[in-house]
Amino acid sequence: MLQLPAEIGLPRPRDVVPIMVSVAGRHPVLNVLNLEAIATAHSLHASVWLSPEGALGMLPDVLAAEGLNWERITTS
Repeated sequence: MLQLPAEIGLPRPRDVVPIMVSVAGRHPVLNVLNLEAIATAHSLHASVWLSPEGALGMLPDVLAAEGLNWERITTS
């Protein structure tokens, strides 16, 4: 992503936090940042972009278990 859109919105905590709690119950090893990313992807019906390093970790399995799509991105 080389340029941000003119408007950027943030998901409402009231929508995201309950999902974070639910995901944390199923995957207690995740940190808060991972929980927030997964919960936001759930609430927005979005795919998650992972760095090559991130794609080698635990997140791909967690995302698959949560029914979320993900994509490994590379920088040039």
